Amino acid sequence: MAEGGSLLDLVTGGSRQVGNYFNILSGLTSVVVVGFPALLIAAGAPTHRPDFATLVKHLQGGFHIGEVAFFGVMVLVAGITVHPFQFAMTQLLEGYWGHGSLQRRAMSRSQRLETARWYALEELGGTAGPQVEAIDKDLHQITSLFSDDTLGTSVIKRLRAGQRRLVYRRIEPGVVWQQTGKAATRYPTHPELIMPTRLGNTLRRYEWLAGKPFNLDAVAVVPYLLQVAEDAEREYVEDARSAMDLPLRMVLVWALYTLEGILLLWRYDYWLGVPLFTYILAYASYRGAVTAASGYGTALQVVMALGRRNLYESLSMEFPPNLESERRQNEDLGRLLAGEEEPELDFTASTSFKERRAARVSLVGRVLGHLRNMPYWVTEAFALLAKRGGGKT
Repeated sequence: MAEGGSLLDLVTGGSRQVGNYFNILSGLTSVVVVGFPALLIAAGAPTHRPDFATLVKHLQGGFHIGEVAFFGVMVLVAGITVHPFQFAMTQLLEGYWGHGSLQRRAMSRSQRLETARWYALEELGGTAGPQVEAIDKDLHQITSLFSDDTLGTSVIKRLRAGQRRLVYRRIEPGVVWQQTGKAATRYPTHPELIMPTRLGNTLRRYEWLAGKPFNLDAVAVVPYLLQVAEDAEREYVEDARSAMDLPLRMVLVWALYTLEGILLLWRYDYWLGVPLFTYILAYASYRGAVTAASGYGTALQVVMALGRRNLYESLSMEFPPNLESERRQNEDLGRLLAGEEEPELDFTASTSFKERRAARVSLVGRVLGHLRNMPYWVTEAFALLAKRGGGKT
């Protein structure tokens, strides 16, 4: 597992960091980030308590050309600075907080807290799971007796009463088992992989799960894999990534709103409810990003499972005949992509997967062509037999 960066950093930190500077979403983000404090200032902040009448009067009075020009310059500056700031904030939300002494202490404390939660979930699930399984076994035994026609009515009633009691007994451990299992999907499968934040843990989980079956490091492989993946697979990943990018961007927007609100409204009692509200929205957006990260991770698992053949073919490597051989081969492939040492890989595959598929399609086409001509052969055969039969008579 790569240290100091995540799969999201590698996939989103390159091409998109330049290409998205001046797209529509970045432009709207810049406008609202600059427009929010502009409205507060127009309402009287920070020198006076904000007043809606003052804001309406200012808006009705129009704007001077200098104010419009200044607003445009600030929007341009925000458009240039917000995107790289968002990338840095995304790393912060993932749990990469830097290597300074203060940052390391904060990361260690948060990671211990997340690790304690992981063990608590494991303990709850480990306790509730056997209870549910035992009750399910008893329920299955009772249900299997209902088909026995030799049982009397009184016995059936007692069995149904016992079934009802077991169903009620199952509810509490069943809820615990279900919810702990759901919560566990937001954490890595091993405690040593735990990150300081929820978003980091969700992404780290899928980094591990995507490559583990094939002995591949997803952080190292996915950037290469997306270059050779099929269009449908690439679009699937792009859609899932966009679904995660939007709430992450909104975290930044609401966080900036909160900071601006505190700076402009800190002296005006109940007006501090505005930055409090934007903080709540920032947290809600963050939780939405964590949920979307699960969908993004699932998309990466899919493209890893379906698209790795194209990666092997692009490297002129034979597709291994079984999973064990593939895992052994990928040990060297991982070292190649990480640049650690010269691996022992065979790049002399005689034919690619697409060529072999084309050959199979050609063979199938020839077989179907022969089958289509079969009625003609049958007719000719019967005509020849009839001719020979007529000659004998």
